[in-house]
Amino acid sequence: MSRMVIGTAIGCAAAMALIIMYSYIGELAYFIGIGAMIGMISVVLMNQRGEVNAEQRQAMRRQEWMERNRSRVEQEAAEK
Repeated sequence: MSRMVIGTAIGCAAAMALIIMYSYIGELAYFIGIGAMIGMISVVLMNQRGEVNAEQRQAMRRQEWMERNRSRVEQEAAEK
């Protein structure tokens, strides 16, 4: 939820900056703004992909640890 709010705020700020730049520079600002927005979107998508991969790796590590230490985990569960 907070990421969506932050993303929306960044998008609104980028749109306002584009409008202000257009009033000063002209049509060149459109190309600069579009390039900046494409750059921000690609960074966000790469970040999300990295987080998903990190979560999958962490889950796999946890599962491997459970398999390696299964007897100890079962013994601790039996003691409780």
